[in-house]
Amino acid sequence: MLGIGKRNLCLICLCALLSGVLHMALYDVDFFDGFTQLYCAAFSLIWGISIQKRITDTRLRRFLLAIVFSLVLYVILQAAKYNLFPESIPMRRYLWYAFYLPFTMAPAFCYLTAVSVHRPPEERLPARVFLIPAACFLAGLIILTNDLHFLFRSFPDGVMIDNGSEKKGILSDPIYALVFLTYAAAIIIMLRKGRHIENRRLRWLPLVPLGMGIAYYLLYSLKIDSRLFGMRIWNIGEVLVFCLVGSLEACIQVGLIPANTVYGELFPLSGLSAVIRDTEGAVRFSSGPDPEPSSGNAWLQQMDHPIAGGSVEWTVDLSPLHELNQAIGDAAQQLEARNAYLADEAKVKEEKSALETRNRIYEHIMHAVQPQLDSIHELLEQKEPPFDSRLRQIVPRCTYIKRRSNMELLAEKDGTLPLEELSMAVLEMTETLKLCGVNAISVSGAHGDLPAPVVVDALLQIQRIIEAFVNVLSDLMIVLNTTADPEGLSVRVMLSTHDWYTMPEFAPWSDGGFSREVSVSGESTDLILQLAYGKGVGLP
Repeated sequence: MLGIGKRNLCLICLCALLSGVLHMALYDVDFFDGFTQLYCAAFSLIWGISIQKRITDTRLRRFLLAIVFSLVLYVILQAAKYNLFPESIPMRRYLWYAFYLPFTMAPAFCYLTAVSVHRPPEERLPARVFLIPAACFLAGLIILTNDLHFLFRSFPDGVMIDNGSEKKGILSDPIYALVFLTYAAAIIIMLRKGRHIENRRLRWLPLVPLGMGIAYYLLYSLKIDSRLFGMRIWNIGEVLVFCLVGSLEACIQVGLIPANTVYGELFPLSGLSAVIRDTEGAVRFSSGPDPEPSSGNAWLQQMDHPIAGGSVEWTVDLSPLHELNQAIGDAAQQLEARNAYLADEAKVKEEKSALETRNRIYEHIMHAVQPQLDSIHELLEQKEPPFDSRLRQIVPRCTYIKRRSNMELLAEKDGTLPLEELSMAVLEMTETLKLCGVNAISVSGAHGDLPAPVVVDALLQIQRIIEAFVNVLSDLMIVLNTTADPEGLSVRVMLSTHDWYTMPEFAPWSDGGFSREVSVSGESTDLILQLAYGKGVGLP
């Protein structure tokens, strides 16, 4: 805690002692009735003015000023009750009721202050926070309307004034309990929020004034000061003012309530050559030499800003800002050139990657159709049999190369192929066989997607069957269907031949859980070949 904070707390203690001395010195002195209450009101107002300067959070400042207003109203109403209307019992009773309203609202504003600590100014307080303040306000209204229900005080002797014969109502103790519990809740919330302050031991300092006030309140009924000095040193209202202000000031000084406690030191430490002038232009405060209008240095600029009661003037050297802007401009140019280089490099890498991918796909396609290309080359180089017979073998191979290449390109996307692609390939193969004099037809009921190796193998096996029988083939029918249980593909090839032939061999095949089953049935010239693809099972 800074020296200025210790000074403020000591001043509050001295003001409290002075209040007690004045109370005893001016007791029963003419024209000084209620002087100590007015003294406490003035003390509260002066402290409120200091709050206006030190607390920068608008919401916190408003709640603290509301506490000050409650204390001022409390002591003024007390002074009016005991000194202005000594003969008017109704007026004294209503003033008695009235000063309980600020008495119940002061803890409510303390609670709202505690809840608002370290809360962003733009964040609104939740509605549930106002339940306790609403209860305190309701308690004040109950006291104000006591004549209607006598729930706070009752008057058995018929004299409706606090002359010692009044009795507590059923709500008297609950109202006092509400007031003290609200104060307790406020201080507990502040202590919890102050767990991380620099000096944790100092956060208990606000409890000292409150503890002294509670001790005086408990000893008040024993009248120890009356026995020693013949009169009360402090009234309860005065004790409430000094204890509450002392506790709140301690909260400010130890950091439980955020405040600008070093405002007077901030301006000189800024390092600026600045002055504060009043409305007439006279210098009131200076942190250095009087700033002169800039001359001879294009980067020196005199600045000013209006403040309450005058203006502040200072000189700013803009040359570091100019150098920073120039450095930022150079860095931006370098960054732009580097970004352009990186963009070109990324483009080259992208083109290289695309070229490598394209070459890989082409190599894969060439490897897949190389047997057909080799056989076409051999057929073209042969002299026998006649060209028409060789053409009958070349045409299906060309169709296969085209459709197989398409499938390899499509399979690069996600590793699957639509069965519609197989249907179109088989349809094109049968159409080319018609040109060679074969009565060929294809029927497809296949739909959906299957792994690319399954579809490609089905096309390859159909091509092998056509290549094996193409020279003796007279009729051909290929039927494609999708199987549901198990999920797969059925290929049925029905053909008729007019001469002898060599049956192709079908080696076992499996890939990705799918396998192939082949069955052959029929007579010597009429055959049915069925290929079934499924997950680990044979023909349906």
